[in-house]
Amino acid sequence: MKAQGKKNLPRFNRVTRQCPCSICGREKYCMLSQMGDFALCTKEESDERIDSLDGWQHFIPASKRHLPSDIKRHTKSSNTDNPLQDFSALHQSLIAAFSPTIREQVAATLGIDVSALDAFPLGWNRQCGALAIPAMKGLGQIVGIRYRRLVTTGKQLKWWCEYGSRWYPLLPTLKVETNQPLFVSEGPSDCLAATHLGLSSCGRWAKDLNQETAQVILDHATRVNASSIVVCGDNDASGGGEKAALQVAQLLQELSPASIIKTIQPPVGIKDIREWVQCGTTTRLVIESTKEFLQ
Repeated sequence: MKAQGKKNLPRFNRVTRQCPCSICGREKYCMLSQMGDFALCTKEESDERIDSLDGWQHFIPASKRHLPSDIKRHTKSSNTDNPLQDFSALHQSLIAAFSPTIREQVAATLGIDVSALDAFPLGWNRQCGALAIPAMKGLGQIVGIRYRRLVTTGKQLKWWCEYGSRWYPLLPTLKVETNQPLFVSEGPSDCLAATHLGLSSCGRWAKDLNQETAQVILDHATRVNASSIVVCGDNDASGGGEKAALQVAQLLQELSPASIIKTIQPPVGIKDIREWVQCGTTTRLVIESTKEFLQ
């Protein structure tokens, strides 16, 4: 990856709830250029690593840019002033476009069974050739859509979000086994990989959660009568994945003291749950690798 410093970089402003990151959809940690043509994302990688800003620079196509007037608003608005958008109608059209043939292709690319895809309300963006992943406040409320291209060329984005998307979790809509541990994976592909193993799983859109998104996880855990909640962390070079998983576990424990909270990290040398699955791990081994969270 090509690393750069601050020289010749555009002027960036911090993302906000009103104007989230165009790449990962988060409302903090990342930055957008003043004209909206570049994002400095601290989660999704590109070939332009900016070491001085601890992130990766992404070019934003004109059709996906926030207006400069939006980016300049630094003050976070309240939920009353900035209500959640309803993406349900748009997502239904994306679900309709997700044909059996495309499902098989996506499953093969991700190294999972088609049944893992079928457990979630995923869709397909025909125009961009990208998987459409909903952000869900509940089983019936879609508050964001995130796209993932399986193949990129040139300066195409691998990840991007619909404007106004919020970073709520990905939840399964098919009936799942009750009285099982609920694995809270970092990212949708890890969530799908855990489901491929037969585990009960939901996906965080980012490393961390806030109180609102954590409550969605807890509500889902109650819905499936989870025996425990297992927060999955990534093994990234900075160690941020493990640290974030511990912070998520702490937040869930604070919000639900009676819940049994656990954490899990893939073995050293394996980045995440999906890579662990591709390396041939088993359901039993994953379950036995979980650790009780101690505050």
